[in-house]
Amino acid sequence: NMAWAYGLQGRYADALRFLEKAEAQIKAEKEIAYLQGELWLTRGRVEYERNFLPDALNNYLKALDFFEQKADSNFVAEATSLI
Repeated sequence: NMAWAYGLQGRYADALRFLEKAEAQIKAEKEIAYLQGELWLTRGRVEYERNFLPDALNNYLKALDFFEQKADSNFVAEATSLI
């Protein structure tokens, strides 16, 4: 995903702008609401790269909760490993 790629390159401002646009689109279009969990995982990765560890953990936990509610074991495992 582009936001994570920007984060890995150290382009944190670009990554956060990309995530804001993605989140606005997810909120506007209910049929893609299932992407919210992936957005939280990506935001957590970017925050981790920025060394904002409490923010990263908060996003990982939001994603974990989201995926547990959806019973998506693959993403539960991914979120758990990131935590």
